[in-house]
Amino acid sequence: RGTAQVVERVHLRALTLVDGRAVNLDRVDRSLARELFILHALVRGEWDTHHRFVEHNRARIDEVRDMEDRARRRDILVDENVVFDFYDRRIPDDVSDTRRFDRWWLDQLGSRPEMLDLSVDDLVEPDAPSVDVDAFPSRWDGGGLTASIEVPIDYEFDPGNARDGAIFEIPVAVLNRTDPAPFDWLVPGLRLELVTAMIRGLPKPVRRHLVPAPDRASEALDRIDPSMGPIREVLADALTQMAGTEVVPRLWDDLDLPDHLRPWFRVVSDGEVVAEGPDLADLERKLRAHVRSTVVSSTPDIECDGLTDWTIGALPKTVESTVDGFVVHGYPSLIDADDSVGVRILASREQQRALHWNGLRRLLALQLPRPARLLQRRLDARTMLAFATAPHGSVSAACADARDAVLDEIILAEGGPVWDEDTFRALLRAVQDRHDERLVAVAATMAEVVSRAGRLSDRLVAPAPVEWSAALDDMTSQLTRLVFSGFAVATGTEQLEHLPRYLEAVDVRLDKLRESVRSDADRMAVIQRLESEHAGVVAQVGLTAALDGVRWQIEELRVQQFAQQLGTVGTVSAQRIRRALDRSRRAG
Repeated sequence: RGTAQVVERVHLRALTLVDGRAVNLDRVDRSLARELFILHALVRGEWDTHHRFVEHNRARIDEVRDMEDRARRRDILVDENVVFDFYDRRIPDDVSDTRRFDRWWLDQLGSRPEMLDLSVDDLVEPDAPSVDVDAFPSRWDGGGLTASIEVPIDYEFDPGNARDGAIFEIPVAVLNRTDPAPFDWLVPGLRLELVTAMIRGLPKPVRRHLVPAPDRASEALDRIDPSMGPIREVLADALTQMAGTEVVPRLWDDLDLPDHLRPWFRVVSDGEVVAEGPDLADLERKLRAHVRSTVVSSTPDIECDGLTDWTIGALPKTVESTVDGFVVHGYPSLIDADDSVGVRILASREQQRALHWNGLRRLLALQLPRPARLLQRRLDARTMLAFATAPHGSVSAACADARDAVLDEIILAEGGPVWDEDTFRALLRAVQDRHDERLVAVAATMAEVVSRAGRLSDRLVAPAPVEWSAALDDMTSQLTRLVFSGFAVATGTEQLEHLPRYLEAVDVRLDKLRESVRSDADRMAVIQRLESEHAGVVAQVGLTAALDGVRWQIEELRVQQFAQQLGTVGTVSAQRIRRALDRSRRAG
């Protein structure tokens, strides 16, 4: 009813005439009614009205609360008593409800329409510290976006909530072209606290060279900025110079930062939130179907199915259109469909790079005779018998693995994937010239690998002393990683040549295990630490060509550690491998 009310009881001596009747408070106490009207209707905003000053004042209060969220404090907005006094000084004593207020305010609008407008200065505590707006920007300009767009930044001060801190709003149309690394730097106002936490998260032997942490963090930030690269790599270099001892990014692998020192991402489409979380790469993976549908709906219709030969002319590497005001890129790709090939528009260049290669390989394979027939004519019965015991499940599947490995070798030698019919025909001629001889050679190596693996497997499951368990588990794991269904394609023909030596090294290690289990355990510990570090970097930056090379360096180190007499390819050591891992981490 727009007014404060009370409950009335009417008694005549001991007789109750009225019990619980609602009446307007201003009939009883107009001063109190006025106070309650100002407090609840105007200060606390419980009045649903369209007066302009109400919206204006609510916006100013939200502005100050946003300042508090950015500065991460709750002592900037004045107490509600200050706002009450603001209205109390301006509103007449006889205005105690909405009806009287509307009548009075109508008279004021002509001469004093801004009389009830609060300013930010009215709402900020006089003694509150100032907030550096530039340190807590409302738009992101810290890099990471290939499109020239502005990313809105929201702030929440809610400790214990995963959204606590800076929230970056990424349009789904550019999600597949957004690099998450620059956002790890956060906004300038949080950066000192972030770097301080990172210094305090270092192991004590390193950390003791960087005390007090806030001072060292401030000194480091004078030397570095987001334009120099990922924060972990850049900060590690700066701290190494400051501490006089090596600081490497992997020292922060287990760092557990508070929620507000990690970015939070909100992915939006047409103004609606479609997903949110702290890991932008994970959001990109989860939303690939959504991104793809967005891209496909706005790009030329070039998708098709059922290709058994290249009959599509030239396939563009990128297509683009405009969605919600943003330029959207799609990445056309051949897609392997087993007995045919299709064309799809993908959401990212990384997907295109992987799937187009596989689709091209399939299209080439469809122009060739079945590999099993050729190998049955060219290889002896013992070699083909080895294929029957391969982990692929069938001779034809093992032969197809050999063929695909050969096709990968020729595609790479001829300059990589092709995108039009003329270059496809040239590539096909190169395949037809070299395929048969290389297939026979690769299949022979595969047969040797499968035979050795079978014999090793028998040795590894034979009865053995209990103290051998850890070593046997390690060798079994190694064997599983080296020989599996599809190992020829996964390994590549160049590295495939070394698998027999790696398996022979396992045989030698088994023989030496009888001599000293302790020595084997020491060497194994070195290898397993490197494998763990390698897995950590792969999880962080993805499997790159450099990291794939490190994986084979670790296999060479196994040969050096357990069967040195077999020799290694190049010089190999744990130190070299760790340096290669650090380079990959920095490059990632």
